[in-house]
Amino acid sequence: MLLLSTILFNVSDIKLNKFNNRNTISVNESESDLETEAVKQEPIQIAINHFAEKIYTNGIVDILVIYQNNTLCDMELYIRSELLDVAGNVVTTEESMLEIRRNDSGVKRLEILTPEGIKTGRYKTKVTVWDGDPKENTTEILMQSTSDSEIIYFANTDEFDLLDNSFWGLSDKKLGETTFTPNNVMIQNGVLNIKLSKDALSGGEIYSVDKQGYGVYEISMKLPNVPSSITGFFMYYPPDFYSEIDMEIFNDSSGKLLLTTYADGKVSNEREIQIGFDPTQDFHDYRFEYSENQIIFYVDDQLVDTFDSGILKSGMQLMINCWYPKWLDQKPAKEEKILLIERVSY
Repeated sequence: MLLLSTILFNVSDIKLNKFNNRNTISVNESESDLETEAVKQEPIQIAINHFAEKIYTNGIVDILVIYQNNTLCDMELYIRSELLDVAGNVVTTEESMLEIRRNDSGVKRLEILTPEGIKTGRYKTKVTVWDGDPKENTTEILMQSTSDSEIIYFANTDEFDLLDNSFWGLSDKKLGETTFTPNNVMIQNGVLNIKLSKDALSGGEIYSVDKQGYGVYEISMKLPNVPSSITGFFMYYPPDFYSEIDMEIFNDSSGKLLLTTYADGKVSNEREIQIGFDPTQDFHDYRFEYSENQIIFYVDDQLVDTFDSGILKSGMQLMINCWYPKWLDQKPAKEEKILLIERVSY
């Protein structure tokens, strides 16, 4: 998804036009007004494309500057690109120059390298364009644009080249009638496999060794087709019913998703969602964003629900499991089936 901000300086009325297949506003001023807004009363058109995207560990944020110089003069523009947190604080800044020949047009790609130490969360981008070095008193701002939508940045992404034992533990226990067996968890070709055994109520579970707090958590996975079993992507810390955030997807073609939270010894939120596809046919992204006063759930970047009350305040372990809950038929797989996990980001 991209977001576009454009300003055009010229002499006529304000009108709506098309630029790069996006709606833009042309701001047209009288010659006397142009002295504070434009470059020496000469028309120049600048558009900023902000991209709403997910950025993974040490990734690059892209922004596009689209320009058109209708003057008879060569120009040198000064550009400052900024990454902002949700409070509007500047996280990092990149600066560059853009030389434009007379009657020239084109596109310049800006890159913001995410700095080390930046936390997982939502960010915005801001671009300011001057008609020269802003340290000079005579320069003017031609364009200043802040993205409407936000970038989601993940500081940590596990793509399962191996199982990081410093972060993940393997469950060896029984949950209801399901036995979690460490041997049912393995990595093959960079994909985490959690197996449902043939003819047995046997599954697998991994958990973060340390507690995790507020943040954004996402998994990319393809479910096994085993009716009466589910896959859970969730946060939990004992005792039961006090600290839990659940995304539970039925391992069948129904597209049924259960969203649940527990706090203070009881269910604090519960919702059943239809996600509109068969999760056993392909990989899909499932995400929840956990903050002090809200939990927001997404599937393939589409908002599916929001909980604004009953939000637990304690840290929990991040967990993934594949198993047979008591409230389903508990019919074991007739042949070995595998939950495939490409990526977990947090």
